Amino acid sequence: MVSLAYNANGLRDVSIEDAIKITAETGYKYIELSLHKNHIHPLNYTDRQINSIKDSLKNNGITAASLATGADNLLSDIRFEPSLVTADKNGRNKRIGLIKRAADIARELGIPIVSFASGNKDGKLTEQDTYKYLKEGIKECLDYAGDGIIFAIEPEPGMFIGTSDSAKSLVCDIDSGNFRINLDIGHVECCEPDLYKAIKDVIGLTVHIHIEDIKNKIHHHEIPGEGDLDFEKILGLLKQYNYNRAVSVELYHHSAVAKEALSKSYNYLSGIINNINSAE
Repeated sequence: MVSLAYNANGLRDVSIEDAIKITAETGYKYIELSLHKNHIHPLNYTDRQINSIKDSLKNNGITAASLATGADNLLSDIRFEPSLVTADKNGRNKRIGLIKRAADIARELGIPIVSFASGNKDGKLTEQDTYKYLKEGIKECLDYAGDGIIFAIEPEPGMFIGTSDSAKSLVCDIDSGNFRINLDIGHVECCEPDLYKAIKDVIGLTVHIHIEDIKNKIHHHEIPGEGDLDFEKILGLLKQYNYNRAVSVELYHHSAVAKEALSKSYNYLSGIINNINSAE
């Protein structure tokens, strides 16, 4: 069955060490680390910081399942820019460099998965050139990281790769065992007509999942149980299709009430998982 994780971007107001401690104390066995200025900045981290994170993970008995690179302001004050599909080559190279550094950090921490998004289509580029630059950037990152790191594209609402279908096409086109999908259940609910069909279509290519609740198909990450999603059906479907990796609760909209969000989501989702397992 799935393993519950918590995305540390929902704990951005505390240190990464405190985020690890709080997550473990709530009951989670896994955590998704996330690049943020207050946690890990990929362009100026130190060996001392990496060793401190290693010690925190070990001392709290929790495993880092994935490293998310989705922070919106690490490279500029313009959200998510520059990206892998920015028209300016120097800008694209900055994003590629960030992803490569993330792979270095993941390797040092023993994290198997690094996720990222495509970025927003640049109005100066055609669809064909946008796709070309995206593929080129991903392949450069794959060549750099080699075996041991799996990169996972996360479809983001409104971005160039914004749906599970477009992510699946990209993954199949690149055709590498080290390139897969980071599926965000809430994003699918917001942007696609059939959540359950989408899950079925891409679950075989998915190595990590983000989960949150959604109200009225609006892209605002709600605490599970406080929106419209049927988590019994969703988690049951993951079990049916033998998804045995991490499902990471992503609640960055609730960082001001992080401990409450942690405990509510853990109690709600673990209860559903226990019920599904006991029904066998």
